[in-house]
Amino acid sequence: MNGTQIFDALLSNRKLTLVTSKRSQADSLRVSITRKFKDYRTQMRSLGFLDPELEDAVVSLEWEEESGTARFFLRPSSRTNVTYIILEEPDDC
Repeated sequence: MNGTQIFDALLSNRKLTLVTSKRSQADSLRVSITRKFKDYRTQMRSLGFLDPELEDAVVSLEWEEESGTARFFLRPSSRTNVTYIILEEPDDC
């Protein structure tokens, strides 16, 4: 199965489980799928065909070390905005 087939299956089913030998392979695939999903969402939004359920969706990965399985799924974003306040600036060195 190639990357495009994996992406299409994830988009259709909203979840997908794969077997891989290393966590780093799953992480690399997640980055690739995330980029592809971002492009897909931008294009579909501009055409007016984006499924409302995918408007704020993100690609997530759950890794199971013992079985070497990577579960990918599309889920609503739970990101919240965080505000930071600098209390003291560091001295110049």
